[in-house]
Amino acid sequence: MPDDELKQLITQVAELLEYFKRQTEKASESNSAASLQLQQAAAAAPAVIREAASDALTQVSKDVADTMHDNLQIPMNDFARRLMEAEHHVAKTMQVFAERLITFQKSILLTLGLMAIAAILLIAGAAGGVWYSHKEVERNRVEADLLRAYNQADVTICEDRLCAKIDKSGKHYGNYVPVAPR
Repeated sequence: MPDDELKQLITQVAELLEYFKRQTEKASESNSAASLQLQQAAAAAPAVIREAASDALTQVSKDVADTMHDNLQIPMNDFARRLMEAEHHVAKTMQVFAERLITFQKSILLTLGLMAIAAILLIAGAAGGVWYSHKEVERNRVEADLLRAYNQADVTICEDRLCAKIDKSGKHYGNYVPVAPR
């Protein structure tokens, strides 16, 4: 994978992570506000209902009022219990969502780390390959120079040894003399 594609992928993943983070914060704020409103409504509902019932009961006789009060108490208690259960469920759901988001963030960070390590290893491998190729080119260049000189010289094999036709008019280089060209 080319470096530009890798950088683009990392940037897109980071943007996606930031988007998820913003969405989570919005959802968390919205859930917190809704939870607060639900708590306020749950706290206020029994009092409002009792007050309304009390006002209505003052207009009827004592026996009817007592009967209605007793009959309303059970549904009111049930309503308050269900409201508390709903609040508990919302809080638990928010906690599970936050835990999953943290797990997702960790997996994204782990993936990015592994991708970075893979990119570093890929770059190191490419650098090693370039270095090795450079050494091979240098070695081949020396061999090519020797072969070029050998092809220009007048040489042959004499009883398993290399024989050369010597250029007697050429300059001497210590114990060496130029070989005559073909």
